Amino acid sequence: MVNASLAAQVATMAELLGVARRAGLDPAESAGFLSDLPVTSPAAARAIGVMAAGDFTPNFPVRLVAKDLLYLTGLAEELTAETPMTRAALAAHQRARATGQADDDLTAVAATYR
Repeated sequence: MVNASLAAQVATMAELLGVARRAGLDPAESAGFLSDLPVTSPAAARAIGVMAAGDFTPNFPVRLVAKDLLYLTGLAEELTAETPMTRAALAAHQRARATGQADDDLTAVAATYR
């Protein structure tokens, strides 16, 4: 559950940075703005800076994040619990894995939104 929370936050911030980039906003300024919000967790704030810098040095690889999310969604299915946010985060990390970033840090999901 902890990793699902982190993965969902990272995927959301990656998506927001992608929208900001496509809108012509400076990635560093966007990262600073998003990091300073009172609703941004410390983990998400760290991830935002890493994503804006494009440094995907592995700490928690995409492939392991996807594995953990698959475990959680599988458990949820057994319990007939709904997990739409976890499934969205899983899809983002599976897309990153499919584009060759399986061994990069989970923040590499940002590269799929460029």
